[in-house]
Amino acid sequence: MRGVYERSDANERTKEGLPKVKGFIGEEFDTNVEIKENGVRYLVDVVNGQKTGFFLDQKYNRLAMQRICKGKKVLDCFTHMGTFALNAGIAGAARGECDAQADRAHGREYALERGCLCQLTHGHHTSGKP
Repeated sequence: MRGVYERSDANERTKEGLPKVKGFIGEEFDTNVEIKENGVRYLVDVVNGQKTGFFLDQKYNRLAMQRICKGKKVLDCFTHMGTFALNAGIAGAARGECDAQADRAHGREYALERGCLCQLTHGHHTSGKP
């Protein structure tokens, strides 16, 4: 473990009379964290990513995608990091594309860096326009 970075910065906290808090608890560390889930590697931005930076609760849904997509065309709509298309790609989808419209706040460069604007052909991941 590198350390702890608190992301208690949702607007709901203000409604509940709680302060918004965002920052390191303890020593600072590189907040671009590489993780591996279901055989796919991701670069997660803990500070600037959506909410916690990665939706861990979707792990088993992404795994289920791997079981049903072999040989199929997959479109991952309104994605943050292209996680469903990437899972489809490693499982043998004929083609997987990501529509990164949901990540306009960070822009195209941010999305490309994290593999969000991806195109998967025969299980291989390459960056490109969806």
